[in-house]
Amino acid sequence: MVDLDALDRAGLFARDPETAAVAAHFYHAMHVPGLGEVGGTWDLRSNLDVYLGRTSYAGKTVLDIGAADGFLAFEMETRGARVVSIDLPADGAPDLFPLAGPASQAPRLLPRLRQAFWIAHRAFGSSVRLHESHAGRLDPRLTGFDVAIIGNVLQHLRDPMSVLLDVSARARTIVITEADWKAGTQDAAPVMTLFTEHLRNGNRGSWYQVSPQLVEDVLSLTGCTIGARDIHEQPFTPSPGTTHPVRHYTITATR
Repeated sequence: MVDLDALDRAGLFARDPETAAVAAHFYHAMHVPGLGEVGGTWDLRSNLDVYLGRTSYAGKTVLDIGAADGFLAFEMETRGARVVSIDLPADGAPDLFPLAGPASQAPRLLPRLRQAFWIAHRAFGSSVRLHESHAGRLDPRLTGFDVAIIGNVLQHLRDPMSVLLDVSARARTIVITEADWKAGTQDAAPVMTLFTEHLRNGNRGSWYQVSPQLVEDVLSLTGCTIGARDIHEQPFTPSPGTTHPVRHYTITATR
C-alpha cells in the first residue's frame, strides 16, 4: 500500500506557487467556486461515471495519469479518493512527432493548464497531490495504488504501450479511457494506428489511435482480468459554438 504522507515528506510532490505567472486555461468544463463555469473543450460531467470506469473511489488511493487542469482528480476526490496526479512540469516537453521540415512552434499550453490546476486546487480546498513527470518516467516509489487511471493520454505518447505496462503494474485496478477517433472500426483488432493525416496537417501532439482490443490483450497477457469495456460518447467543443459527440471506450481491469 502506498504511503502518500511519507512520499509527501520525501518531497515527491509539487507545491502551489500561489502566484499567477500566466493566464489559466481550463481544458475541461467545470464549476469552480468563486469563478463559476469555466472551460469547455471537453465537458465530461454528464457521463462521468462511465468515463471513470464505474469504479468505487471511496477510500481508495488513485494514480491519475494526465492531470491537465485537474478536473478528473478533483472529481475522484469528491468521491472519496486520495489522488496523486501526474503531469509534465510546466516547462516540460510533451511527446511531439518529429515531422520533416521546419518545426512548427507547439502551443505552450502546459503553463496555462498548470495555472488552472492550482487555481481550482485552491478553490476546492483540495488535497490532491501533483507529481511532475513524464508518464513514461515515473518515480519507482509511486506504486501500490488501489486504482490507476489513464484518461485520454495514450494517443499523445510516443510509446503508449510502455506506459500502459508500467502504470498497470502500479495498481490493483486499472481504468483506461480513450477517445475513439476511428469510430469503432478497430474495436476487434489489437492494433495501434498512426494518425497520418492529422500529422501531415502539422498536429504533432497526437500519435496513435490505440484500439480497445490492444489494451485488453496487453493487460490480459500481463495477468489482469478484464472487468468491462464501455462504449460512450462525450461532448467535444473544438471551437466556440461547435460541439459534437466523440465516441470513447473505457476498459476496467483488475490485477
